[in-house]
Amino acid sequence: MMYSKRWQSIELVAPTSEEVLAIMNAPAPHLRSLEVKSIVLSRLPFQKEGIMLQETEPQLHRLGLHGIAVPWNSYILRDLRYLSISGLDEFAPSYEETLEILRACPGLVEVDLSLKPAAPAEIPKKGTPFALGELLSMSLSSNPFWAQALLKTAHMPSVGSVSLDLDFNSDSAQLFPCVIKSTQTLFTTVFDVQYQLLITVSYDNRLTWAYEPSGTHRSGRGLEITARNKPASEALEEFLVEYSSPQFTPEFIEIDLDMPFDLDLSAFLKKLDGVDRISNIMASGCNLDPLFTYMSSATTIDSWGFPKLEGLTIYNCEYDPSRLLSMIGARYGLEEVVGSDIPDGRRDLPPSLKWITISHVSGDADKETLSLVQDILGPDCFEFDEDVER
Repeated sequence: MMYSKRWQSIELVAPTSEEVLAIMNAPAPHLRSLEVKSIVLSRLPFQKEGIMLQETEPQLHRLGLHGIAVPWNSYILRDLRYLSISGLDEFAPSYEETLEILRACPGLVEVDLSLKPAAPAEIPKKGTPFALGELLSMSLSSNPFWAQALLKTAHMPSVGSVSLDLDFNSDSAQLFPCVIKSTQTLFTTVFDVQYQLLITVSYDNRLTWAYEPSGTHRSGRGLEITARNKPASEALEEFLVEYSSPQFTPEFIEIDLDMPFDLDLSAFLKKLDGVDRISNIMASGCNLDPLFTYMSSATTIDSWGFPKLEGLTIYNCEYDPSRLLSMIGARYGLEEVVGSDIPDGRRDLPPSLKWITISHVSGDADKETLSLVQDILGPDCFEFDEDVER
């Protein structure tokens, strides 16, 4: 650390706690940006808040602590512009300490806190309100109690990008609608920007709801909320019921299904009746028979399932090829493919699909049926790949 007095910006990965301690104890009076990741979880043994960096009081504007716990009342956690904390497990700051850190940094521009603390014995109370008037981006991974209390306490009038990753349990499941409503209050201005909504259902019982600017509109605001350990169909229903914000009116919706084969899609799909902006579906590692059935028949509101769907991308999924063919035949009005007359009232066919892309492990595909699908769609609208890995 002989050159530490020259440091202005450093980014280091420390393999041991001893090296972390040496870095955090070095004199660095000119340091403005510090990003340190510890391979092993380290809790620094400083007893007094002023000892770090040998009391040289660096002019820190950016601080990243990953796997490193410091005294949370330290002077290095004041007047920051960029703050990132992650990988601390049981050494993470408490809710009250987190509020004090943020309160001591009123000029924050970006904050990324991945704390994942256990659910508190008591629900955190709303603290004394404070403002983060320059904050543009906030990312928070925590339990829902913390997130809700923080959203109620901190005023963020300029925030443009918000990402919440929430780990639910039986005690906090009922809090989800409240968190959704609280995020809506963060965005008070309606921008003339086109948005896309991406709904992702993942194999680890996780649903993500993300608004992103679409096309060339990259300067608009963005919102992403991830719900873990909460049934996907239940989380989706609460999103659809609670989130109706003029700040984010999606031009189109994309659904990404990345799930195990044994997860039934039926309950999830029923929640999407009446959502007519869904333009693209991507599926990986799941059973698609319920999807093809849903797209072939009337929904609860007597319309086609996904009436404005443009494309379907399938990667290594299980399905009955005859159901895929039947779905295509039904949507294209081909009675000879469906095997029976199109039901009464269903002559008003949805727009033709623009593409279907299917990828399989070698030897898994029914090429004869897929060839019939290609004949209907046309070679420019159908792509098949049999060289993917399982």
